[in-house]
Amino acid sequence: MTNRKLNDKAAEWICALELTGKRNEAYPHYRELFHSIVKTEATKQRRAASAGLFLMQTDQPAIWTKMITDEIVVYHAGNPLQQLLIYPDGTFEERIVGADILSGEIPQSIIPFGTWKFQRLLDPSDPESFGLFGSILIPA
Repeated sequence: MTNRKLNDKAAEWICALELTGKRNEAYPHYRELFHSIVKTEATKQRRAASAGLFLMQTDQPAIWTKMITDEIVVYHAGNPLQQLLIYPDGTFEERIVGADILSGEIPQSIIPFGTWKFQRLLDPSDPESFGLFGSILIPA
């Protein structure tokens, strides 16, 4: 988690959206909104889906993560998110999840199981930048 003070707008959003929990160290401002009660047919253990919100800041540390499920990341507001993806077949892709569609940004990104993912908020020149995103995990 970042050591600096949040800017006022980010702090207000975190409070209003109740982003108090964390999914892991990479997402200190996270809130689960939905966790399916349906178990997957394949494992009988994992929930079919979950959904949540996360707020990322420019100075938040980014780490490589191997996806253990499929994920859909959805842009909501603020700065765009850069994703670097290495797929199980070894191919590489860079995506920008954001609102500027005409510049090549996409409003949502689907990341399949087994993909290595690295994501960070864009605009490192502004240390108070932040972005709000949704995350849907299938299965949860």
